[in-house]
Amino acid sequence: MSIHIRRSSFFGDYRYPISFNKKKILLHYLSIEHYAIKLVDYGYNVNKLEYKSLCHKGYIEEIIKRYDLSNIHLVDVVDYELRLRFHDAKRNTGVKLSWYDSPNFLLTFSEIESDFKEKKYHLMGNFYKKQRKRFNILVDKNLKPVGGKWSFDDQNRKKLPKKINLPSSNKLRYDQKIFNKSIEKINLNFNENIGNLDGFNYPCTRESAKTSFENFLTDRLEYFGPYEDAITNSDSSLFHSVLTPYLNIGLINPKEIMHLLLEYSREIPIPINSIEGALLDLYS
Repeated sequence: MSIHIRRSSFFGDYRYPISFNKKKILLHYLSIEHYAIKLVDYGYNVNKLEYKSLCHKGYIEEIIKRYDLSNIHLVDVVDYELRLRFHDAKRNTGVKLSWYDSPNFLLTFSEIESDFKEKKYHLMGNFYKKQRKRFNILVDKNLKPVGGKWSFDDQNRKKLPKKINLPSSNKLRYDQKIFNKSIEKINLNFNENIGNLDGFNYPCTRESAKTSFENFLTDRLEYFGPYEDAITNSDSSLFHSVLTPYLNIGLINPKEIMHLLLEYSREIPIPINSIEGALLDLYS
């Protein structure tokens, strides 16, 4: 059985109420709905719990009792407060919690503890070099950086030329029934939140996330490096992947991104500063 929860902290938590942007809420609504459909396709019995039933203290204990749960399997929730609530529920109900490392990070808890224990100071540069060596990324057989240096940031500060062809945005298609229903709920329940839903164009399924990143590789990666810090009034994304929204919610994970990026760069000649710049974004 899968109990599908619209987590209250995204939509209105009883202890930490936050008014998120409407586009962020729509992204969560759509990704949750499509994930529920995927679980049903895989044969799971899905029970949906709306966020309004979770806006009070003790809601996890109520769920445990309602479904007579004895063991809950959880991927790391990456949320200190939510983890505390699960441990409180365990103490109050006796339920067993089985925790697993999240695939949405390159390092496990044990690797993080090993890298950071007994150190008073932590430098991003040292951490970055260590991970490049650990994962054998853009290093030679002697673990020296390909291209002669670890970072090409000094090459990635160019202004956008006046005469440059910017890549067009790839417009995503959505299941209109789910899309319209989600918009109705947001207009009903989050009408006072900041932002609007105009021009929403973010992946909300695993398949569309992978397609979006592949489009970045073919259409934008080549010039990503030199113009990654450039800005213009005419375009909000330029040569960026706009990866963060769907990476953060787990539609694609960092190891997959590294694999796709490095595989593509082996087949197509891409400037080293663009490849390294895109990889650096995964660590920062």
